[in-house]
Amino acid sequence: MIPTMGHFTPPKLLFALCLLFPIAASFSTSNDRKTYIIHMDKTGMPSTFSTQHDWYVSTLSSLSSPDDIPPIHLYSYKHVMDGFSAVLSQTHLDQLESLPGHVATFPESIGHLHTTHTP
Repeated sequence: MIPTMGHFTPPKLLFALCLLFPIAASFSTSNDRKTYIIHMDKTGMPSTFSTQHDWYVSTLSSLSSPDDIPPIHLYSYKHVMDGFSAVLSQTHLDQLESLPGHVATFPESIGHLHTTHTP
């Protein structure tokens, strides 16, 4: 008689773990993605693009993804700063920093305001 673990016999448990392993591996590779704010120089925008947003989206789509998960464009900035925010892997970030028009990259951070005055 084979000992069981709940509803799973050892062969069924092994089979279930083999099915779940690729899912668990995909979660671990997506954990290295972070949100960044990318400052771009709009004078570096090629004349083939009608808007900065189109340039940013095209730039992100040109980045290669070794894990087949593309970068995600979140927002385009055009008033105070020229640039965009995106979810990028380290591979995407390395490629982006070498492209013309890239000025700086800032990782997402949350600021906490401290004051001694209240209304």
